Amino acid sequence: ELHIVDSDDSNYALIGYSDGTLDISSNHGNEGGGADVITFKTGGSEQVRIDNTGVGIGTTSPGIADEGATVTIEDSSSVPTLELSRKSDSISDNAQVGILRFYHGSSTQRMAGQVDMIEDGTSENAADMRFWTSTGGSLGLGMTIDSSGNIKNSSDSSSMYVGASDDLRIVHDGSNSYIDH
Repeated sequence: ELHIVDSDDSNYALIGYSDGTLDISSNHGNEGGGADVITFKTGGSEQVRIDNTGVGIGTTSPGIADEGATVTIEDSSSVPTLELSRKSDSISDNAQVGILRFYHGSSTQRMAGQVDMIEDGTSENAADMRFWTSTGGSLGLGMTIDSSGNIKNSSDSSSMYVGASDDLRIVHDGSNSYIDH
């Protein structure tokens, strides 16, 4: 273990390794009022902060919405971006490129939904975005936006609502299609 002590010896950070786990702990001496914060800096400027509200990238205040486990990406001079990248020049048609999953439940974590991108073709220049939702614990494809911008609903019995008060409804009941307004 490596102990890094502050100037009055009342608090220390700890870097340790045990059973395959690297531990980095701030405020390990449990100094009263001390924050448990770990920061990463480059060029003297803080880039990443980990504290009891979440992980912040480009911000000293992660967990803006105070929602618990949060990753906050913030930048005042450019657009914050979260990138998922599948680095390959030979992705098969309809293969997943990236997935964002949502879970709920505490004792039994169940998938609530997911958004994924799938390859459209094999030249890595087009993809479809799919939206999945959960009903009764089973994940089902709800909607796809294809690489041409078309919106597709995969269910053979579904409706699409448009407008703030569901003013327009496009319905397909398995054999017939109609517009209700």
